[in-house]
Amino acid sequence: MTKFYRAACFRQIGGFVRELMWDGIDGHRCRQLGWIAVSWDDPELRFVHLRPMGTSHKNWWTGACVTEFGQYFMGTTPAYMLASAAYRMMRPPLLVGGMAMRTATSKA
Repeated sequence: MTKFYRAACFRQIGGFVRELMWDGIDGHRCRQLGWIAVSWDDPELRFVHLRPMGTSHKNWWTGACVTEFGQYFMGTTPAYMLASAAYRMMRPPLLVGGMAMRTATSKA
């Protein structure tokens, strides 16, 4: 929910990318460049997500599609994406959750 960066690190990673999963991309980029990314699990800083992960402000289908485009942007291999889509087909919503992921991958 909140991130802090050293100014030198933020400049070196090139700032934020305007893509879904920007918060994962920046963390990976920091580590690729030799920075150490740290997180804290402090009970006073915890918050509750009011919508399930992998959904969007519109609906779960949009969320699944844009999440998978973010995975594509980060360089996830097609084999992993297909395995992930097959796994998602066994979770609610059955079948269509995995199809949304596959649809996003084929459009990318």
